[in-house]
Amino acid sequence: MKRLLQIVSLLLAGTLIMGCSDDGCIDGTRALPHAALYRVGSTTQISIENLAVYAIGAPGDTLIEDTATLKEFYLPLRPSTDRCSFVLDYTDLEDTRDTITVKYEGVPFFVSEDCGVSFFFNITEYSYTQHVLQQVDIPDLAITNVDRISVKIYYPVASSSDDDDSNDDTTDESTE
Repeated sequence: MKRLLQIVSLLLAGTLIMGCSDDGCIDGTRALPHAALYRVGSTTQISIENLAVYAIGAPGDTLIEDTATLKEFYLPLRPSTDRCSFVLDYTDLEDTRDTITVKYEGVPFFVSEDCGVSFFFNITEYSYTQHVLQQVDIPDLAITNVDRISVKIYYPVASSSDDDDSNDDTTDESTE
């Protein structure tokens, strides 16, 4: 009986010690801009069918979202550079793409002993083409590991009479 009590005590002590340990890295340590699609002039989110999203300049031009119906997605920024460009490829519309370019400063921060260092990003400037999309808004220029919509992409409501000549314009948004 005494031997059984010792074994149970050791198991209990081991469980308590392991329960206090915080091994491993917790989720939510990466700062990823969370993008969402909206109808122009509205807070109503929309979905776009057959949309592919990829990053330019990464090896092999990294595919972020394969052709799918999307209303939200993430746009990963690279700490090794100060600029990233993302292509929104409307696969239903032959050779029609929009590009969003984001210029930023990476700010390293210590997460924990297990996780090490990660980065927050301060957006300094952004621009976009307007082939299909109408506007991009980044209301909070500080991108942290808080999962919130930080990039709002606006599209006009489909209309057969909205054919204007400004489709090749690039719009710059300076934050200075």
